[in-house]
Amino acid sequence: VENVLITTGGADQDNIGGRILEKLAVKYDTIKFHLVAGRYHPQIRWLWALADERENIEIHVDVQDMASLMKQCDLSITAGGTTIYELCAMGVPLVCFSYAKNQEQLCAYMEKLVGNCYAGEWHKNQPKTMEKLCEIFEQMYENEDLRKQAGIKQMLAVDGMGAGRIAKRLAE
Repeated sequence: VENVLITTGGADQDNIGGRILEKLAVKYDTIKFHLVAGRYHPQIRWLWALADERENIEIHVDVQDMASLMKQCDLSITAGGTTIYELCAMGVPLVCFSYAKNQEQLCAYMEKLVGNCYAGEWHKNQPKTMEKLCEIFEQMYENEDLRKQAGIKQMLAVDGMGAGRIAKRLAE
């Protein structure tokens, strides 16, 4: 694992991405961590300072080509939003967590589909979710075959035709 994507979606009011980054970037100092942050991230200056301190951290703001960024990563950590579908389409193995009730079902589905990838419900138990996230990350980091199998299972979960099906249903 050389590159890891961390994305939490939205404005990340609780700086979840930063907290995950802070936890993992020191232990895994040979990995380049790519954190996607919105321009209105409440801790953007802190994130920039953290990246200045550590060579293995890169902060990406206003990403225009998310697919290219995903493509260069060997593993990802993501909140349970639509980014999961994009990571599946790209075949980038993921560790996910829910940040709100409406994300729980998708994360649970990914767990059922891929195996051990759902770290838990951040919005209900942050310490337990962080602990599980680190455990899953370490398993994925240490096992290339596990990552490959997860990526394949994820790619099989999507067919790229979802937008067309939605448009057809809306037209009906």
